[in-house]
Amino acid sequence: MDCTTQIEGTKHTLIFTGRFGFDAGQFFKIEVRNQLREDALTELHLDLSGITSMEPSALGLLLLLKEQADVKGVKLVLKRPSEAVRLHFNRVRFDTIFEIQP
Repeated sequence: MDCTTQIEGTKHTLIFTGRFGFDAGQFFKIEVRNQLREDALTELHLDLSGITSMEPSALGLLLLLKEQADVKGVKLVLKRPSEAVRLHFNRVRFDTIFEIQP
């Protein structure tokens, strides 16, 4: 999995590409924690349009991230999930936990 970052004032967008599985978990945690350390951050958007597949362990990482973002008062948005990723989200009802933008 690869990641690029776009910063627009207090909104940061992480754009992920590749396979989001257990092996990418450490990379994901480091990238996201680096963003959450920013004091001025008010919104963190995760652009998932480039994710080709997602393992169940990745769903757990997203839940942990949501908790951390809530503690910091940062709005977390999941953006542009592929159809395969959206199916995972629908099965576990992530739409009730996360803001998911098409």
